[in-house]
Amino acid sequence: MRTCRLPVETITDTARASFRDGVLEVRILKSEAATQRVKKLNVE
Repeated sequence: MRTCRLPVETITDTARASFRDGVLEVRILKSEAATQRVKKLNVE
């Protein structure tokens, strides 16, 4: 079994995971505080 640490700003109650064709997909929502701290960068 593997574990990974999640940022504090996640809503773990809404976490969903699926394993299909050898690919593990995990979906976890960000909290409001996390989405407000987004910083956009210009890529040249």
